[in-house]
Amino acid sequence: MPTQSRNWGGAGVIVGCAVGNLVSVTPVLNGTFGIFLGPVTYALGWSRTQFSAVLLVMAIVGVGGYPIAGRLADRYGVRPVALIGNVVFALCVAGLAVSSKDRALTYALYALAGLAGTLSSCLLLMKPISLWFPRHQGLLFAVTGAFGINIGIALMPFLAKSLLADHGWRETYVALGALTFLVGFPAMALLRDPALGKAFVLEAGPALPGLTLREARQHPAFWLLMGSVSLGAGSLSAMLTHMVPLLTDRGVSLNAATSVFATTALCNASWQIVIGAMLDRTGSPRFAGAFLIAAIIGLMLIGFAVGSTWLFVGAVLIGIGSGTEYGLLPCVIPRYFGVRSFSEIYGTIFGVSVLVSGFTPVLMGLAYDMRGNYDLALVLIGGALLCSALLLIVMPSYRPLRLAGRSTDAPGDTRLAAMTAH
Repeated sequence: MPTQSRNWGGAGVIVGCAVGNLVSVTPVLNGTFGIFLGPVTYALGWSRTQFSAVLLVMAIVGVGGYPIAGRLADRYGVRPVALIGNVVFALCVAGLAVSSKDRALTYALYALAGLAGTLSSCLLLMKPISLWFPRHQGLLFAVTGAFGINIGIALMPFLAKSLLADHGWRETYVALGALTFLVGFPAMALLRDPALGKAFVLEAGPALPGLTLREARQHPAFWLLMGSVSLGAGSLSAMLTHMVPLLTDRGVSLNAATSVFATTALCNASWQIVIGAMLDRTGSPRFAGAFLIAAIIGLMLIGFAVGSTWLFVGAVLIGIGSGTEYGLLPCVIPRYFGVRSFSEIYGTIFGVSVLVSGFTPVLMGLAYDMRGNYDLALVLIGGALLCSALLLIVMPSYRPLRLAGRSTDAPGDTRLAAMTAH
């Protein structure tokens, strides 16, 4: 009976994390942004640059919000923080319906939504997986993240497009808020602390095995990882945000452009499973740099190729690149730094990448407003992806990190080696 209870608890965590990610801030707001871009800018009389700035506003509050959310989850547990966060985030999404020509009001509404979204975001929902399943973490991170965030990114634009056509953009935001609560709250209620995690706490005092954020910052791996993910995820975020308007500007129908976008999201989801399995079986993430080079090819195809076949090939390659970027963090953080401050370390790196992801869509919108096309922006994004790939290629191998004369897997703390075994 206890074994059956533990098995069900683990299964509930997988379901809760996957479904919770489906209605997190990335699918609900970032994933639908391209659908709202045209109608909202037309209704409010804004330029694309001005409306794209809401993503920057969300990113700025995320820089502080994600580490704080991670610290709260590390201290009080993921479940209570995520449940409260889901309720507040759902209300904030619905509140976007009152956006107006007053930019200060609209930016404030998005800032509140972005801050609330950090409390039920993927970085919190990944920690229960790291505690329940010390082996095959990469695969399970990919399953819960891919079939959560990325399936959400694929489905939300179609849902938003249908609602927008029948009811308008204000009512669509209210509907997305209701969906966020009705789907997310029951799912996050399934999250439970594992018996294994409790055993660690009882056995070794107040801390799980691993480094603190302050200790992690003393290692090159922390900064290389932050730089690579920030450049890669930031540049791909700009591309994904503007993909639908970029394609429709080139004469592609809205339905076809949405399908290309959905293909990227689905490939992102599928590829995270592949990259997670690879990371479970390799000694470093260096090999992943090659997949970012593939994304550069996809970027050029989306930007300049003629013919639907090449557009979908480009969508697949960009999906591979984005799947690599989004799948890296939860897989490699426990292997480099342990799980003691998993959420806080994840939140710090993720917060910086979100900040970059907030700037890049604005810059891409600005490039469009200045030149009337996205050509320069595509070249700059390709350069950022190349830099991201090079940073990954020089990442160190996974190994015990030593600090001030002691090691994270020193005698008496062999648990870290067990939890990060691959």
